[in-house]
Amino acid sequence: MQSDKVLNLPAGYFGIVLGTIGMGFAWRYAS
Repeated sequence: MQSDKVLNLPAGYFGIVLGTIGMGFAWRYAS
């Protein structure tokens, strides 16, 4: 249970960070 939590939290955080970076690149290309 604990190992699953430790694996799940970073995965979601990394996904959010990756999405933010992707949106930043999209804005830069759109400008």
